[in-house]
Amino acid sequence: MKTILMIIALTSVPGHALTLAEYLNQVRNENPQAKSLAQQADSIKLRMEEADSILIPELYGLVEQFDDKRDQISNFAQSRAQGHRWQLGLRKQTSFGLQGNVYFLTQRNTLTNAPAFAFSSTDYQDSTAVFELRQSLWRNGFGDATRADIEARRSELRAEELRARFELKNLLLNAEDLYWALVSYNQIVKLQEENVERAMKLRDLMRRKSGLRLVDDVDALQAQAAFESRELELKTSRDERAALIRQFNTMRGRDSDEIEKLDEFPAEEMVMKVASKPGMTREDFKILMEQARVMDMKSRSARSTIQPKLDLVATYGSNGMDGRTANSYSEAHEFRHPYWTVGLQFAVSIDIGTINDIRRGYAANRRAARELAHHAQFSLERVYADLHRKLHDAQDQYERARKLERLQTELVQKERRRLINGRTTTFQALTLEQNLAAAQIQRVRAQLALVQARNQLKSFEEQQ
Repeated sequence: MKTILMIIALTSVPGHALTLAEYLNQVRNENPQAKSLAQQADSIKLRMEEADSILIPELYGLVEQFDDKRDQISNFAQSRAQGHRWQLGLRKQTSFGLQGNVYFLTQRNTLTNAPAFAFSSTDYQDSTAVFELRQSLWRNGFGDATRADIEARRSELRAEELRARFELKNLLLNAEDLYWALVSYNQIVKLQEENVERAMKLRDLMRRKSGLRLVDDVDALQAQAAFESRELELKTSRDERAALIRQFNTMRGRDSDEIEKLDEFPAEEMVMKVASKPGMTREDFKILMEQARVMDMKSRSARSTIQPKLDLVATYGSNGMDGRTANSYSEAHEFRHPYWTVGLQFAVSIDIGTINDIRRGYAANRRAARELAHHAQFSLERVYADLHRKLHDAQDQYERARKLERLQTELVQKERRRLINGRTTTFQALTLEQNLAAAQIQRVRAQLALVQARNQLKSFEEQQ
C-alpha cells in the first residue's frame, strides 16, 4: 500500500512532464530489444551491396613446389622432374554473362637423367601470359541467371531489413500505446478518487440524517454500500496502474516501480476529424512483396541453369621458355610466341522428360510468386481500409461518450439538489452517481481506444 501511495504522490508532483517523444527516445536508447533491432537494420543496410559480390573482380594466386619421380614408359623421358610454379591472376564475372580471366603462370623445371638429344634444355623456366573470355549463350544466356541471383539476394536482404525495422516500429508503437494507457489510468484514478470523495460525503450526510431520524436506515446503508463500491473500484484501478507502471519502466530498460509525471491527452486532437486517406505502405506487406520477388528470381535463375550449355570461348596468350628466368618472363610479356584459340563448348542433358518436369515446376513456382505478390497488395488495401473504418468508429464512440458524460454530469448536479431538498430518494441519487462514474470511465476508455486506433494507422507511416 505504501508503494502505491508513493507512486500516486510521484505522479502528482508538479514540474516537467515526461512527454511521449522523450519516452520513445528512452525506449530507443535503453531498451535492449529496440537497440538490437536498430543495429540489425543498420547492419543489413550496410550489407546491401553483398548481392553484387559475385561481380566483384577477384585476385587469385597459386604457389607450389613439386617433385615427380614417377616411372616413365619412354626411355627418352627424364627419370625425375623437380621445380616450383606460381600463378597470379585477375578474374571477373559480368552481369551479361561474360567471364574474363587474365593470369600469368610460370614454372621452373629441373629434369634428371634426361637424354641431351631429346631435350634442348633440362633446367628451364616456362612462363605463360593468358587472357581468356567466356560468353554464355544459352545456359545462363547473356547473364540471365546471374542477374536473377543478384536480384534474389537483394530482395532477401531488403526483406531482412524490413523485418527488423517493422519489429522496431511495432515495439515503439506498443510503447506509445503503453504511454497513453498509463495516462488514461491516471485520469481514471483521478475520477475515481473524486467519486470516492463524493460517495464519502453522501455517506456522511445519510448517517447524520439517519441519526436524526430524517431518513430510513436503508438510505444510510445504500450510501455506505456505494462508498465501499467506489473504494473497491479505486483500489482495482490503482493496482492495474501499478502493473502498467512496471511495464512502462521495463519498456525503457528500468527496474523501477516509480514514474514521472506524464502529459495529458491532447483533447483538441481527439475530436479532430479523420484526415483523408494517404498513400499506403507497411513493412510486413513489403516483406511479402520481396519474398514473392525472391521466389520469382530464384525460379528464373534455376530454370536458366537447366538449359543446354553453349559457351563461346576465346583465349589469347604468349609463352616464354628459357634457362634464365628473366628471359622467360620477357618472352612471355613481349608476346614473342603468341597463341590463340576460339571455339564453342556445348553440353545438354539427355533426360528430356526430367528436364521438362523441372522446367514446368519452376514455371509453376513463378506463377505462385505472382499470386503471392497479388495477395500482398490485396491484403494491404484491405487491412488499411479496415483500420480506417475502425478509426472512424472510435472517433464516433469518443464523441458519443463525451456527450453522455456531459448529460450525466448535468443530471447528477440536479439530482443532488433534489436530494438535499428531499424531493428524490437516496437510491435514485446513487443510481445517477453510478451512471456518471461509468460514463466518465467510458469516456476515458473511448479516448484511449481512439489513440490506439490512430497508432495502428501510424504503422503505415515510415519510421523515422
